[in-house]
Amino acid sequence: MADEIPQEVTTNDGRGNPGGQVNVQFRENKLETVYSNFARLAGTHEEICVDFGVNMQSGDNPSMAVIDLNTRVVMSFFSAKRLALQLSHAVQRYEQVYGPLHLDPRQRQVRQSQ
Repeated sequence: MADEIPQEVTTNDGRGNPGGQVNVQFRENKLETVYSNFARLAGTHEEICVDFGVNMQSGDNPSMAVIDLNTRVVMSFFSAKRLALQLSHAVQRYEQVYGPLHLDPRQRQVRQSQ
């Protein structure tokens, strides 16, 4: 099937201990795509919750932001750490190609106007 992509990955036992190489097949037929420009974190000592949403700046009141939360992902801290490492590597590769990403919008505006 076109939505099955075989890939070899390193696994662990759920407690962060290395397992071995396993062939994994990803099925994407139930995959949903959502846009998010905002994330909120909450959690317990066992797991972390990440709420994703869209930050909509109010035209009537520029000092008021309305954020529509639409997706919640709950994961273990082990999974969260793996995700954080993967995201960090992806951002590093992006910045190597396109230059640094500035989180302060004022720095972005200055860079674009030069």
